[in-house]
Amino acid sequence: MKVIFISDSRLCGVERINLGSNRNIVRRINYHCVPGLKLGDVKRYVRSESFEKLCKQNRVLVFLSVGINDIPEDIYGRTGEDLNILYKRIVKKFNQIETAVKTVAFNAKVVIATIPPKELERTIRKYPHKSEKLGTITFNHQQSFENFVSRINEDFINDFNKKETQVHIPLHRAFRQHRGRRGSVYSYNKLCDGLHPDRNLKKHWMEMIVSRLEQCI
Repeated sequence: MKVIFISDSRLCGVERINLGSNRNIVRRINYHCVPGLKLGDVKRYVRSESFEKLCKQNRVLVFLSVGINDIPEDIYGRTGEDLNILYKRIVKKFNQIETAVKTVAFNAKVVIATIPPKELERTIRKYPHKSEKLGTITFNHQQSFENFVSRINEDFINDFNKKETQVHIPLHRAFRQHRGRRGSVYSYNKLCDGLHPDRNLKKHWMEMIVSRLEQCI
């Protein structure tokens, strides 16, 4: 079985990580890691000729670690109706990707990793040209963003994987913590800029990914 590994910039460069005993599955992986990748970009890629060529004469497992670039930073202050519309739009895009994959390879399996949230203040400071103009970032901004990401992870991604492969890849748990009711449940010190993992976290994520994907092969 061939593994098609699709990710945004958070997992760029993972092909250079030495995973030792997991080398057998690593040799099966074809990487498509693109900075700034959004769900619409993934949908176009899985409908492309290059993706179709990868699927020819191969059973295919498609791994997705995307979605953070589709979640706007100005979640705080949006109405419940607006959030529901945004949630349904994101879920629809994931489902369209699955449909497109299985149109090309009807027996393909799709696994979606959970979306780790990001630290808004550091991310906006580092990438102001890519960020919403939110002014001063407050606890409410961060909490609202994390709550929306958690909704996607818990209400959609968990259920999707349970129905599709029964394999769950909870990347967000690597920096989840419990600090009481008023503090964030996440510690972002393992993210070098509020968004991207440092070397140790990236290796930890990749080890988790390949060990879970082995269950699908």
